[in-house]
Amino acid sequence: MSPQERANEFPAGGRLLGRWHDMTGRTGVLIIESNDLAAVHRWIGKWNPYLDVDLTPVVDDEESAAIARQIVADNNA
Repeated sequence: MSPQERANEFPAGGRLLGRWHDMTGRTGVLIIESNDLAAVHRWIGKWNPYLDVDLTPVVDDEESAAIARQIVADNNA
């Protein structure tokens, strides 16, 4: 695939931030930025016949702080 083809293979609203490969270990890391987790799951689904994928959604500092505040509030209710 060309660099442009690789950049355009992701779902609408998704953006490739980086992709790295461990050729000897036959593993790799892919980082996608997206506000649509369902679209990312659908994109990953097309790779299911070919490889195993571990998906770990993450949030930035601001969002994690808001989530933590809500968890504390829920536990203190």
